[in-house]
Amino acid sequence: MLITAGFEWYGVENIRVTARLSGKLTGFPGSWRHWWCKASGLYSRLDYESAVDQDNLRFDFGEVPPGIYLLACVANQKFVAVRTIRVAADTAPFTIDYKSDEDGEPVKH
Repeated sequence: MLITAGFEWYGVENIRVTARLSGKLTGFPGSWRHWWCKASGLYSRLDYESAVDQDNLRFDFGEVPPGIYLLACVANQKFVAVRTIRVAADTAPFTIDYKSDEDGEPVKH
């Protein structure tokens, strides 16, 4: 039996270590609307949501604890991008390029 445990590290003397999780989407059809993205911690219960700026398709989750996150972006009520992202203290903004074969299933709310 294998048991995996994930712990949050709050840094030295309770100073919380964080990193900015942000980026942009490129190459997606301009007609797509109703964008949003969600980042969920793979080894924690942390969830973050970000609106996507309709004009430049940028998203920004703000400061999040370092770790590994599953990033899912939605447009027109369909998953259009799913990525695993490693966030560290020095993480730079990143770009997700459109790939038409990645259009996903409809999202149900």
